Amino acid sequence: MNKLYLLPVSNFCISPFKQASARFMTDNPRVVLVPVVSFVVSIVFFAYWLVVALYVYSSGGVSSKDGTLPFGHVSTTTDIKIFGFTHLFGLFWYEAFFAAC
Repeated sequence: MNKLYLLPVSNFCISPFKQASARFMTDNPRVVLVPVVSFVVSIVFFAYWLVVALYVYSSGGVSSKDGTLPFGHVSTTTDIKIFGFTHLFGLFWYEAFFAAC
């Protein structure tokens, strides 16, 4: 049941990977910036996506119902709903693309 006898073998197998990764990090220190740049690009894209989504939602007609003043109701057509779902799919698509890069 006790697998402590495998510990020296696992350390022997892991040590080349540790050495290779340490060598890679010392040779290419800019690789640390990749997640930061990816995060910034994702935040900028999400902000742009949100602005476009607000424009898509607000492209419907505004109507008011009794008892809901001062708030209005935005009525959307099926074309606007389809474009909204396509826009949402685009968010997932591009975020997956940014994560892969």
